[in-house]
Amino acid sequence: SRQNPHAGGVCSPSDGSSDEPGSTRGPRVALDGSSNAIGCKSDSCVQADGSSSQLQDNVVLASRQNPHAGGVCSPSDGSSDEMGSTRGRRVASDGSSDGAGDACDVSAGTYGAPRSPCLAPQSEAHAVRVPKMALSDFVRVLDADFDGHELFRQWLLNKTHKYGNDDDYADQIAVRIFNTCVDELDGRPDPRGGHYRVEMLPTTCHVYFGSKTGALPDGRKARKPLSEGISPVQGADRNGPTAVFKSAAKFDHIKAGGTLLNMKLSPSLVSTEDGLAKWAAMIRGYFKMDAHHVQFNVVTADTLRKAQANPEQYRNLIVRVAGYSDYFCDLSRELQDEIIQRTEHSLC
Repeated sequence: SRQNPHAGGVCSPSDGSSDEPGSTRGPRVALDGSSNAIGCKSDSCVQADGSSSQLQDNVVLASRQNPHAGGVCSPSDGSSDEMGSTRGRRVASDGSSDGAGDACDVSAGTYGAPRSPCLAPQSEAHAVRVPKMALSDFVRVLDADFDGHELFRQWLLNKTHKYGNDDDYADQIAVRIFNTCVDELDGRPDPRGGHYRVEMLPTTCHVYFGSKTGALPDGRKARKPLSEGISPVQGADRNGPTAVFKSAAKFDHIKAGGTLLNMKLSPSLVSTEDGLAKWAAMIRGYFKMDAHHVQFNVVTADTLRKAQANPEQYRNLIVRVAGYSDYFCDLSRELQDEIIQRTEHSLC
């Protein structure tokens, strides 16, 4: 029921039954696009190159251990798994332990869900509205990474509904996909005796998973980063920060083991007392809608590009990445580019 970069596949449940602890039977789709075709549901067979049997709701799931999901994992033998977390007993905040040995809750992260409003049922509408573009031809365009179809790609990028603009059509598709993930995964037993908890805080995984994912029907080219957490696709949020907050608040944040919303603001926004007051009011309004988290970078894209070109002059430049802060010049080039591409908002 999840994609794991160290296990190599996506399992989508076909009948809800399980053949091993913590997983459900379904088609396992490897990162190279191959599949074992076990009980495949047509609306959830997604290949790593972005193609799908019906281009239905596509989500990328990754399973990793989350020390904040249902207890802190304290190491019992000092060993560590491949994802950098330690195995051990689950320890409650009061110091008590459930004595479950290696049992720990594991987070099932959903990455790229904000891209999904362009992925299908709307993809079929795309195929109807564009002359001579049947769905099968659409898939071939994706397989070719839009080579020779740049005008069509620009239409997808600029003329379709996008999450993050307070557009109910797009937002409700993203919400439906998130709710489906929760219904299918949350609370299911994992192989260590714990349970899976759904979260939407990828840290930097969205860059890695993007590097393994082909072109997508929203106009994203192959190998580019996915959207992160509940943040809109980079550059897709065009109706201002308030619209982003209203879109993000449509998720039921209580269902998640954590959500992540990144926002980049122009420094001019907070250069006056009035700007600071508006910023504070905007944040308070977001949390009154039962939201969970937001973090900001108050920096211009121009400054980040200069730091990228001349890192020795910007050694002290710190940015918010995804739930943590880091020196911009210490980040990978791919992650730097992703932060630069985030929409820069200002308030009128």
